[in-house]
Amino acid sequence: MKRLIASIMVFSAAAAAADFKDVNRTVPLSITGLVTLESHKGAIQVTTWDRAEVEIKARVEAEANSSLNRRRLDGTDVSIDASADSVHIKTQYPDFKWCCSFEDDGSNPEVRYTIRMPRTARLMIRDHRSDTQISDLQGALSLQTHRGVARVHNLAGPLDLATHRGDVTVDFASFTGESKVTTHRGTINLAIPKNSRFDIETDYGRHASVETDFSMITRLAGGRSGKVHGSVNGGGPALRIDTFRGDVRIHAK
Repeated sequence: MKRLIASIMVFSAAAAAADFKDVNRTVPLSITGLVTLESHKGAIQVTTWDRAEVEIKARVEAEANSSLNRRRLDGTDVSIDASADSVHIKTQYPDFKWCCSFEDDGSNPEVRYTIRMPRTARLMIRDHRSDTQISDLQGALSLQTHRGVARVHNLAGPLDLATHRGDVTVDFASFTGESKVTTHRGTINLAIPKNSRFDIETDYGRHASVETDFSMITRLAGGRSGKVHGSVNGGGPALRIDTFRGDVRIHAK
C-alpha cells in the first residue's frame, strides 16, 4: 500500500508539472524605432501606446503532454536583443540532431506573444504559422507569413505584406504611404477610407484576381490583362499588388 501511495504521489507531481513557461520583459525604445519579431507558430498580439518602451510577454506552451514534447519545451527560448533604436525578438527552438543519437519525435511548442510598443514605431514580423493581430499602429508595418492568419486594425502607416497560403485582413485608418502586397495562394482583404487618394499597380496571373469597389481611371500596362495601373480620387501613394493563385479585394469604407 505504501508503494502504491508513493507511486500515485510521484505520478501526481509529474502531471502537475507546468506544460508552459513565461517570459516577461520591458525594454526602452525610441518612438520611431524598430520592433522585429521572428516566430514560427502560435499567436501574436501587438497593441500600441504612447510610452517609449516595448513590453514583451511570451508564453511557451508544450504540445500534447509527452516526455519528448516536454524536453522541447525546456529547450525553447525567447531571445530579446534591445538597443535604443531597435528591439529584436526571436523564438529559438532546440536542435538535438547534433548531440543525440536517439530519435526525437517531439513537437516544438507554440509561443504566444503579447507585445505593446510605441504607436509611431515600425514593426517587422516574420512568421511561419501564427494567428496574428495588430492594432493602432501609425508606423510602417512589414509582415511576412506562411500559412498564417492575420488581422490588422487601424493601420495609419505604409504596408509591406507578403503571404504564402495565408489569409490577411488589413483595415487602414488612413492611406498615406507607398504600400506593397504580395500573395501566393492566399486571400487578402484591404479596407481603405473612401476619400483616400492613391494609385494602384497590379500584376497577377490567370488563376488570381484583384477586385475593388473604388472608382478609378485605369489603363493596361505592357499589354497584359493582369497588369493594370489605375488612379483613385486623382492618385497619390502607390499600392502595388502582385499575386499568383491568390485573391486581393480592396474595399472602400
